[in-house]
Amino acid sequence: MNRRMVLLGASVAVLLALVSTAAHAADDVGLSPDGTTWSGSLAEPLFDADVAWVPGDSRTESFFVRNQGPSGASMRIEARSEDQDALLFDDVALRARVDGGDWVELRNGAASTRLTDEVIEQGRVVEVDVNATFDPASTNQSQTSRLTLDFAVILADAVGTDGESDADADGGADADLDADSGADLDVPSAAAGSDFEGVLPGAGATTGPWIVLGGAAGLLLGAILVRRRSEQGETS
Repeated sequence: MNRRMVLLGASVAVLLALVSTAAHAADDVGLSPDGTTWSGSLAEPLFDADVAWVPGDSRTESFFVRNQGPSGASMRIEARSEDQDALLFDDVALRARVDGGDWVELRNGAASTRLTDEVIEQGRVVEVDVNATFDPASTNQSQTSRLTLDFAVILADAVGTDGESDADADGGADADLDADSGADLDVPSAAAGSDFEGVLPGAGATTGPWIVLGGAAGLLLGAILVRRRSEQGETS
């Protein structure tokens, strides 16, 4: 019997970008592991690096986001991974939700639909759940690989300068990816500086250092170590 074991973990990065028609201060997005203590970053990763996953496992981890900007915002989330072994396509399903609402599927390299139809008003705190499920039917040959993965949560102004929603004002481009660059069309480049806040670091991670990509979205990547293992049975 073939089984695959996945070690999900230590360094899941969450990058929050507050996108709007005006520049925002560095403290516009607050992060918290418990909804009580707030800062611009979280000290612990979402998934425990020491927990090995087997087919059929499903786990949900949570964190809190506070809109500290000057106006209401909409929220989207995106998973990004090089995923050379197509784990996210074949074996590991990701989804997210806000405040116990409907689950929204996360696809590699594509921003989700809005996590909530409600405007996240200035000062409001929301709880974000991220669920990962390892397909119980996974039976590929064993191999060891590294899956680089990041989550990008995008807070965008709910109302544009003309009174329309941000997505309506630009044709929804803030939810799409540029087919050539893979960058969010409405997200400013890393060179723009202060618009990117709220990084969840991989403190205590065993899977390698953080890297800053030079792409247009300036995303911060962490590594999730994925281990596939074949078990031959009880007899040697």
